[in-house]
Amino acid sequence: MLDRSGSMSGEPLMYSKKACQFVADQMNVFDLLSLVAFDDQIQTIIPPSKITHKDLIKHRIESIETGGMTNLSGATRSEEQAGRNGQSGHFAIRWPRERRDYG
Repeated sequence: MLDRSGSMSGEPLMYSKKACQFVADQMNVFDLLSLVAFDDQIQTIIPPSKITHKDLIKHRIESIETGGMTNLSGATRSEEQAGRNGQSGHFAIRWPRERRDYG
């Protein structure tokens, strides 16, 4: 999940996107990646998929722009839905001063 709400404007979103791109760079073709961005809307940036085209993935991450208010409950439901659809494990980067999950 990536918070793209208005409060993430500028450096917070830039660093969050760089962190997501770094994670994508560390993955290989056996890994599964999914990225959901949220503000007052929930958008699946990268549906659960194997890492086959890192440049495309990093471009999709770079294209994320700040939006409106935060809808954390909707983003959490979206992440839970991914779990029910058979995707195991997750990697969430949240900024600033929120917990970071690596699992």
